[in-house]
Amino acid sequence: MQKQYQCENTKKRLGHVDGINVGDLFQYRAELVVIGLHHEFEKGIDYLGKSESSLATSIVATHKYSNVMKDGCLIYEGQGTNPRVRKPLAHHDQKLETGNLALWNSMNAKRPVRVILKISGKLKYDGLYSVDKMTQERGEFGKLVFKFVLNKLLDQPASVSLSPKDDVMETETFQKRPKSRDHAVPKDIVKINDVSEGKEKFPIRVKTPISGVELFKPFNYLVTMTSCINRVSQCGIQFELEIFKTESKGWGVRTPSFIPSGSFVCELVGEFAHHNNKNAESILHDANYIFNLGFGKGFIDATKHGNIGRFINHSCSPNLCVKDVMYDHNDKSVPHKMLFAEQDIPADRELSYDYNCFKRNFKVESNDCYCRSPKCHGQIYI
Repeated sequence: MQKQYQCENTKKRLGHVDGINVGDLFQYRAELVVIGLHHEFEKGIDYLGKSESSLATSIVATHKYSNVMKDGCLIYEGQGTNPRVRKPLAHHDQKLETGNLALWNSMNAKRPVRVILKISGKLKYDGLYSVDKMTQERGEFGKLVFKFVLNKLLDQPASVSLSPKDDVMETETFQKRPKSRDHAVPKDIVKINDVSEGKEKFPIRVKTPISGVELFKPFNYLVTMTSCINRVSQCGIQFELEIFKTESKGWGVRTPSFIPSGSFVCELVGEFAHHNNKNAESILHDANYIFNLGFGKGFIDATKHGNIGRFINHSCSPNLCVKDVMYDHNDKSVPHKMLFAEQDIPADRELSYDYNCFKRNFKVESNDCYCRSPKCHGQIYI
C-alpha cells in the first residue's frame, strides 16, 4: 500500500491526526501505519527527527511491557531488550537512545504524544498525553529500564485502566442498545456451542428463538489462515460471530460485539466449480450456499464444505462488502473473496452483503428478496 501511495498521513506529525477521533478502535498494527496514527509496525515508540532533536509522536501500550495505567496516568516502560518481544543475544540495560530519547526530549520540550492502548485484543486511540517524568529502575528481568509518567490532557474522553498482566483492561460500561426492527433479538437458545469445532479463534454459536427449530444439514467447516500477522485477511476471524434464525430469510449471521468500519470479517470459502461442469445445473438448483464469481468464472459451492460465510444473507443495503484478494496464487479469475465491514456495525446487528449478481446463465428458483431495505430491488439472481 505504501508503494501504491494508498496510505494516509504519511508525513510524521505531532498532535492529533486528521480524521482520527479519540476512542477509535483498530484491529491491527498495520492499520495504524496505513492511517498514519503510528508509523512503526513493531516498535512501541514512534518519533520524528534524530538524536537530540528527536520528538516522540506516538506510543503503543501493550501487555508485553510492564505498563500500568490508572485514572488517566500512564506509567510507560521504555523500549529495548525485552524477552517478551524479541530474545536478544545479550540482555542489557535500556539505553537513552532512539525512542527512549525521543520521549525524554518530548518531556523537556513539553510536547504531548499520541497514546494507543491495547484493550481486549483491540487497539484504541486514547488521545494526547503529556510526558511529565522519567525514572530509571530495575525491571522484572533484572536490568535497568526507563519508566515514563504520562498524564492525559484535559478535555478529552475518559481513559481506561491498564493491567500489566493482561491486555489493557476496559473499565468503560455500555448501556444496552434499544431494540428496533433493524436489530436482531438477542434472547435465543444456544443449540450448538461451536459450529467450527474449535477451528476459529472464537466459538461460533448457533442460536434459535425456540427449541423446535430444525437445524441446517451438517457440513465440513473450513478454515483458511496464514501466520502473517500484518495481512489482515489471512489471520482468520477476529470477531465474535454467531448464527441465528431470522424471521424470513432462514439462517443468518450477527455480531455480539461492535465491528469497526474497514475491518476484515471472514472469507467466503467452499468448493470451486465451473459453469461448464456437468453437475452445475443441479448444484445451482439448490443455490442456498452458492457464490457466483462472475460470468464464465465459475462459482463457490459451500453446501458441503464452507465456513460461517455461507450463512451471511443478502441485503440491498449491506453492511459488508466483498473484496478480491490474491495471496497464494496468481490466477485473477479465481481470487479469494473476502468480506470487510463497509461501515461501523453495532453489536447484535445482522451481517449482510450485496450478492451483486445480475442475471446470468443460471437463475435461482426462488429469487424473492426479503431484506426489507428501502433500496430493495425485490429479486436476487446468481
